[in-house]
Amino acid sequence: MGIFNFKDFSVNEKLGVADATLYYADAIYQKTLEEFKKFHLSGEKKHEETVNIGYRKFFRKITDREVYSKFPVVSITLNLDFNKQPVETFYKKHKSALKNKTKHAVGGWANRFGHKNWSGYSQIKDPIKTVTDHGIAIDLGIEITVSSDYNIGTYFKKLTDDIYETIWHELNHVYEFYKRVQSGGGPIWTRAPRLAVTFADTNRWNITKGIYDYWQNNFTYYLYASEPYELNAQVQEVGYRVSKYGMKSAYKSLAWQNADFMEKFDADKFIAGLEDIIAKKGKDVRTTKENLKKMWVNLYIKTLTDEKESPTIDHTLVSKMNCEEFVRYMGKRLNKSGKYLKAKIGKLYELDPNMKTEDRPDKIADYYKSKGIDRVVAKETGTDEEIH
Repeated sequence: MGIFNFKDFSVNEKLGVADATLYYADAIYQKTLEEFKKFHLSGEKKHEETVNIGYRKFFRKITDREVYSKFPVVSITLNLDFNKQPVETFYKKHKSALKNKTKHAVGGWANRFGHKNWSGYSQIKDPIKTVTDHGIAIDLGIEITVSSDYNIGTYFKKLTDDIYETIWHELNHVYEFYKRVQSGGGPIWTRAPRLAVTFADTNRWNITKGIYDYWQNNFTYYLYASEPYELNAQVQEVGYRVSKYGMKSAYKSLAWQNADFMEKFDADKFIAGLEDIIAKKGKDVRTTKENLKKMWVNLYIKTLTDEKESPTIDHTLVSKMNCEEFVRYMGKRLNKSGKYLKAKIGKLYELDPNMKTEDRPDKIADYYKSKGIDRVVAKETGTDEEIH
């Protein structure tokens, strides 16, 4: 199955989609689906495996040597993790599935570059094509969890889209890892996006589950979603939808939902909601709020130290803040990131296969107007072109 014809449709990295990564999406999808079908029919509740996708599985998709040179993959290590859960457990752990009226959840991960002899890392290898002096072996994973009453036929179209979106998302991460390997210094495994914000979102102090869920689902998850490398990957993820279904589908995407939530995030409303749920759980409001904030900051600083990262957030400054000051301070970051992400998604209009080239400037202008996107923000972030 393929959704992309590179002869008829050129993807521009300026739009936020790295065209060089898309040569490999079909091969990853096909192997994932093949192995998932086996799992689904097997009656197993859990299955993990690592498979290798060789160059012969995707070389026919490579239609442009210059584009290929930007991301010269010679092999793919695909880690698969499939799970089947009782219906009640599934919906308890995957609330978004209930909202989206499906019975599966798809996720993924991408592994940074490491030494050529290390397993579990992407690696620099010998080239296959002469357009570069090296090749790369990329390492990524796809996780699919389904309810025990899952019917693959009923949800096949949605499953396909969710797998492809995840693949596009994770390929963008590996692409960024590779670009950092090319431009960075120091040991190869340190040349990756800073991940301290991601690792800080862990309930290490055993905060009451309902309280922590509110904190995470309405605040700290979006700190992760607002990280620069994650914003980039979300744009590419939406690029899949737009290239297949047109621009209207972008408004139904998780990335658009994230952008809208971040843009509209209201620190005072969040704090009031947090205080309310803490009180309902019978906990001391002030102490619990401060523990949530301290736990996040402490884990953030610990990861900075352990991973020898430079901070993306002023940890000295936020250490001195109380919980309310911290939420208001980070809320401004969320608001700005939401506007940025909406503006980047707006550029994807140019990938709509149903839009004539000559109509695009007017369509894009209409889009900004209808969605209330700040054109100034769009230009400042490099996401807008002059529209005449």
